[in-house]
Amino acid sequence: MAPYDDWNHVEDDEDEELQDDYYEGKKDVILFAIDCSESMLELHDDPNYEDVKTSHVLTALEAAMQISKKKVLIGPNDAVGILMFNTTRKNEAGGQGADIKKNNFVFQPIDTVNAPKIQELIQLIDCTRPLSQNQSE
Repeated sequence: MAPYDDWNHVEDDEDEELQDDYYEGKKDVILFAIDCSESMLELHDDPNYEDVKTSHVLTALEAAMQISKKKVLIGPNDAVGILMFNTTRKNEAGGQGADIKKNNFVFQPIDTVNAPKIQELIQLIDCTRPLSQNQSE
């Protein structure tokens, strides 16, 4: 039998393999916490387009959509969630976000990012756009 000192000896090659496996198993988790207070909902001119109005909430939702789209390609095992606070909408009783504080709404619980979730977010963005912008498209 080998002496006790040799039992705990790890070769350098084996150590690198263990570290590689450790990093491959990690995934990103992103929670978008979006403030939906009145000041965030105020319409202002969009800096990128003429005659288009936008709000800070809409900008935050669009950013969440863009990052989610990139995560589908770059990190398909990564998780994304969207929480809206200072809202008037309530979580449904017994739903996944039922224990959330008053005036908070879980739009998408933290879960692996996928196409149906992104489509749901796109639909929300389309519904949130000001009427004048929706009619012109």
